[in-house]
Amino acid sequence: MKQKNLIYSLLKVYSLVMILVITSFAVTVSYATFDRNRKDTAKVTQQTASRLADILSENENKINRIAIELTNNQEKVANLFDYFQLSYSDYLSQSLSREGIEGGISSIYLPQKIANLYYADDKIESIAIDLKNYQEILYSNEQKKMGSKEKRMPDLKNQLTLSKTLMNPNTSEQIGTLYVTFSKQELNTIIDNSGAKNQLQTFIFSDRMKQLYANKIPSNNGLLQAEIEKGITKNSEIDFLSLSQQYYIYGSETASGMQVLTAVSKKSVAIQSFNAIFFILLGSALINLFLLYFLYRIFRKYAYQVEDIVASVSQVSSGKLDWRITTADKEAELKDISTGINQMLDGINQYIEDIYTLEIKQKDAHMRALQSQINPHFLYNTLEYIRMYAVSEGAEELADVVYTFATLLRNNTSQEKTTTLKKELEFCEKYVYLYQMRYPGNIAYSFAIDSAIENLVIPKFSIQPLIENYFVHGIDYMRIDNVISVKANIEEDKITILIRDNGKGMSSEKIKDLNQSLMESHSKFGGSIGILNVNERLRSYFGESYQMCIQETQAHGVTISISFEKEKEEV
Repeated sequence: MKQKNLIYSLLKVYSLVMILVITSFAVTVSYATFDRNRKDTAKVTQQTASRLADILSENENKINRIAIELTNNQEKVANLFDYFQLSYSDYLSQSLSREGIEGGISSIYLPQKIANLYYADDKIESIAIDLKNYQEILYSNEQKKMGSKEKRMPDLKNQLTLSKTLMNPNTSEQIGTLYVTFSKQELNTIIDNSGAKNQLQTFIFSDRMKQLYANKIPSNNGLLQAEIEKGITKNSEIDFLSLSQQYYIYGSETASGMQVLTAVSKKSVAIQSFNAIFFILLGSALINLFLLYFLYRIFRKYAYQVEDIVASVSQVSSGKLDWRITTADKEAELKDISTGINQMLDGINQYIEDIYTLEIKQKDAHMRALQSQINPHFLYNTLEYIRMYAVSEGAEELADVVYTFATLLRNNTSQEKTTTLKKELEFCEKYVYLYQMRYPGNIAYSFAIDSAIENLVIPKFSIQPLIENYFVHGIDYMRIDNVISVKANIEEDKITILIRDNGKGMSSEKIKDLNQSLMESHSKFGGSIGILNVNERLRSYFGESYQMCIQETQAHGVTISISFEKEKEEV
């Protein structure tokens, strides 16, 4: 099972930590944003209510001063009654007759006094005086500042109208009511500048819980006003506890009992906060994705190099000692590691080659030692005696066998390391002849050599092990058509030796693996040490031009092809 790359594990851990940190930061910022919006909203409702209450208190003070100015003595009270009792012409004549006494008509003429109030305060929009027991009222506005007597009070609904009871200073008796309507522009300006214009709802109620002003927003659809009116109808007061469940609400009261109520829907604040939180979380998600992509791009190249090193090491551990790590695409410390591993493998291969060469030398030395232990002359003389005795007895065939065996023995005990191609093939032919004598009628052979290469010098025992391999592994002694042939020829300085048989043969897979081993230097393919040993000796002798190849013949045997250029030759 393929192990996971540690680099990817580290990348996953690092990415997870970064995502947790960034996400935690985003959640913290989101909560802080929501908490700030909540506190800011509560602060806005409180500040706005307080400022509006200050404006109302100022307007109350104004209406109080006007009421005092109109009734602070008995003459002014009488003047009020005269205005309502007399006709306009009679009241004007009376006012002119009293002008010199009072110090000017503006001080006693009620319409003029009312007009002067507009000039003194541009926030006044209308003034009305309603005396008890009179059917008419005095009503004036900015277009008709001096006013006139009207049969009924105009509709003052949805206007900021304050009222003040007019009192007789001598008797403390209520003589009527003063109504002053103030401009709402200042209130609207305060609300617009509150920072929550599209969310803040404002209501102003008189001391008798009559609505004087309302600043509603379309998104609420009058729900808050309906809930307030429901509480007032039921309990004659505003139910702040119930409203606070859905609204950030604050109430402020003036000295005269007027109430200012400001409220912002908690749902709208939550939606506003959610919009901000959405972009915060979206931003954190985009940052996470960017970091993941950035880290992946950085680590992927590094991980690829590590994986290539690991794969190369696995190839070497499976037996492919010639495999090397490609260093061209490696960087920094990974290139140093790859170079070091390659150098180590080169050293190991050189060490194996030295050991292999030493083993071959040891085997040659051991063989020579065994050969020297037997007195060659004793063997030759004994075999010659046997041959002569066979001739004298008329056993010519036996004499030939003994002679052939003596020749093979003399060749084996010889200390020469090289021989000619002709002598090597003659030796091989005698070797095959002995097998033919053992199995008469079962084995046929053929040897052919181009005369131009008869004296070609080759390593001794270069061909014989290949023929011996046929008699050990390839021949079928139950058959009577066993054939082996050896042909050596030259074409354009390229010498070719073909050893062909019709034996048991090999499987295609084994031939493929054996040819692969023959192409590799110092390869050790199990079960074919003799062939590989010959291959190494010939390769070492003839150099780079040498090549050995094994093929399957049509008769189910094998063909061993040896080729090399004519470079080393002795005559």
